[in-house]
Amino acid sequence: MFPEELDGAKVLWFTEKADFGVLEEEGKEDRAISYIAIAQKPGDPAYYLMLCDAAYAVITDHSFPSVEWCKTMAEMRYPDIVWNKIE
Repeated sequence: MFPEELDGAKVLWFTEKADFGVLEEEGKEDRAISYIAIAQKPGDPAYYLMLCDAAYAVITDHSFPSVEWCKTMAEMRYPDIVWNKIE
Protein backbone atom coordinates (compact mmCIF):
# COMPACT_ATOMS: atom_id res chain seq x y z
CA MET A 1 0.00 0.00 0.00
CA PHE A 2 1.29 3.45 -0.91
CA PRO A 3 2.24 5.63 2.09
CA GLU A 4 -0.23 8.35 3.08
CA GLU A 5 2.67 10.73 3.81
CA LEU A 6 6.01 11.49 2.15
CA ASP A 7 8.57 13.89 3.63
CA GLY A 8 5.92 15.42 5.90
CA ALA A 9 3.45 15.97 3.06
CA LYS A 10 0.03 14.32 2.74
CA VAL A 11 -0.15 12.21 -0.42
CA LEU A 12 -3.19 12.99 -2.55
CA TRP A 13 -2.44 11.07 -5.76
CA PHE A 14 0.10 8.39 -6.71
CA THR A 15 1.02 6.00 -9.50
CA GLU A 16 1.48 2.27 -9.38
CA LYS A 17 5.08 1.05 -9.45
CA ALA A 18 6.60 1.46 -12.91
CA ASP A 19 9.88 2.20 -14.66
CA PHE A 20 9.88 6.00 -14.97
CA GLY A 21 13.57 6.11 -15.81
CA VAL A 22 16.57 7.21 -13.80
CA LEU A 23 17.38 10.54 -12.21
CA GLU A 24 20.97 11.40 -13.04
CA GLU A 25 22.61 14.12 -10.97
CA GLU A 26 26.25 15.05 -11.34
CA GLY A 27 28.25 13.90 -8.35
CA LYS A 28 25.44 11.70 -7.05
CA GLU A 29 24.43 8.10 -7.55
CA ASP A 30 21.78 7.56 -10.25
CA ARG A 31 18.41 6.62 -8.75
CA ALA A 32 15.61 4.74 -10.48
CA ILE A 33 12.21 6.42 -10.36
CA SER A 34 9.55 3.85 -9.47
CA TYR A 35 6.61 6.00 -8.29
CA ILE A 36 5.26 9.49 -8.84
CA ALA A 37 3.12 11.18 -6.21
CA ILE A 38 1.33 14.48 -5.68
CA ALA A 39 1.31 15.71 -2.10
CA GLN A 40 0.68 18.80 -0.01
CA LYS A 41 2.52 19.96 3.10
CA PRO A 42 0.49 21.30 6.06
CA GLY A 43 0.00 25.05 5.84
CA ASP A 44 1.58 25.23 2.37
CA PRO A 45 -0.70 26.21 -0.53
CA ALA A 46 1.63 24.57 -3.08
CA TYR A 47 1.30 21.01 -4.33
CA TYR A 48 4.38 18.87 -4.76
CA LEU A 49 5.10 16.52 -7.62
CA MET A 50 7.36 13.89 -6.06
CA LEU A 51 9.53 11.34 -7.84
CA CYS A 52 10.14 8.35 -5.59
CA ASP A 53 12.30 5.24 -5.59
CA ALA A 54 11.09 1.66 -5.04
CA ALA A 55 11.17 2.14 -1.24
CA TYR A 56 8.94 5.27 -1.48
CA ALA A 57 11.83 7.59 -0.65
CA VAL A 58 11.48 10.98 -2.36
CA ILE A 59 14.29 11.45 -4.88
CA THR A 60 13.24 14.97 -5.85
CA ASP A 61 10.16 17.16 -5.80
CA HIS A 62 8.86 20.25 -7.58
CA SER A 63 6.14 22.60 -6.37
CA PHE A 64 3.20 23.77 -8.46
CA PRO A 65 0.10 25.86 -7.73
CA SER A 66 -2.46 23.07 -8.28
CA VAL A 67 -2.98 19.32 -8.51
CA GLU A 68 -3.94 19.74 -12.16
CA TRP A 69 -0.66 21.49 -12.87
CA CYS A 70 1.27 18.66 -11.20
CA LYS A 71 -0.59 16.09 -13.27
CA THR A 72 -0.01 18.03 -16.49
CA MET A 73 3.71 18.37 -15.83
CA ALA A 74 4.07 14.65 -15.06
CA GLU A 75 1.96 13.58 -18.04
CA MET A 76 4.06 15.70 -20.41
CA ARG A 77 7.06 13.51 -19.52
CA TYR A 78 5.21 10.26 -18.82
CA PRO A 79 2.04 10.25 -20.99
CA ASP A 80 0.75 6.84 -19.87
CA ILE A 81 0.41 7.69 -16.17
CA VAL A 82 -2.58 6.25 -14.36
CA TRP A 83 -3.32 8.19 -11.16
CA ASN A 84 -4.71 6.66 -7.99
CA LYS A 85 -6.36 8.90 -5.42
CA ILE A 86 -5.86 8.41 -1.69
CA GLU A 87 -9.29 8.71 -0.11
